[in-house]
Amino acid sequence: EGRQSVFPFSGERLWIFEVNDWTSQQLTTAVAAILLKEHAGYGVDINHVTTGTGVYQRIAKDSARGVAMEEHFNSGRPFGYANLEVWPAGQRDKHLQYVTNDGVVRDMGFVGYEGRSGWFISQAFAEDPRFSITPEFYRAYDRTGNKSRPVIQALQAESSVLCGSPSVCTGISAVECPGSREPDDVELVWCPAKVDGATPAVLAKSPFVDQGFNEEIAQGNGFRFAVRYVGLQKFSTASYEALANGTAQ
Repeated sequence: EGRQSVFPFSGERLWIFEVNDWTSQQLTTAVAAILLKEHAGYGVDINHVTTGTGVYQRIAKDSARGVAMEEHFNSGRPFGYANLEVWPAGQRDKHLQYVTNDGVVRDMGFVGYEGRSGWFISQAFAEDPRFSITPEFYRAYDRTGNKSRPVIQALQAESSVLCGSPSVCTGISAVECPGSREPDDVELVWCPAKVDGATPAVLAKSPFVDQGFNEEIAQGNGFRFAVRYVGLQKFSTASYEALANGTAQ
């Protein structure tokens, strides 16, 4: 108490750090909060938000979400707002708007560790004799490659959706689809733009996890697959069953 602030931070004496629902972000935030409060002499409050959606708007103070932010936002007291681990892939339009064009949000660089996001498939599925080649992540969905045809046919037989139907959502990211919601109980089907008919589908938990990751891959580089978001419970059950029996579901 009574310490002088080491860094001015544009005069803001109180900083609110956003905490999301994955471990690395929580750990980084905790370390930063300790350093800023105990060693730099600033007031720090924690704002719990389950999703990274809208993070640029919150940092720019265009919108408020979370108990701590709503309290300070409505009080009119000055404060700074930061998120220590942002995944911009699914929000590139907002990054362009707030960081590049408007300059109201600053990207302070990398946090110092490598973030990875990927898929797991069972060994039995990967070694399915119907495949002339082993499914190698997204390469199995590349319709421009002749060797991918048996893979796509097998995937369509196991798990496919009818793209182009009125009930299917298309767009940049599934979080923008009508009916997408939190928490992880969302059930919707997302298809790439300009794709119709029976299309291989991958199973996913929620569009609010790794926002836009699957959709971005499915839109580019010749890859064309749908994503079935089925919610936490159904996804967990299906995953355990797939690992147990080697099916695509």
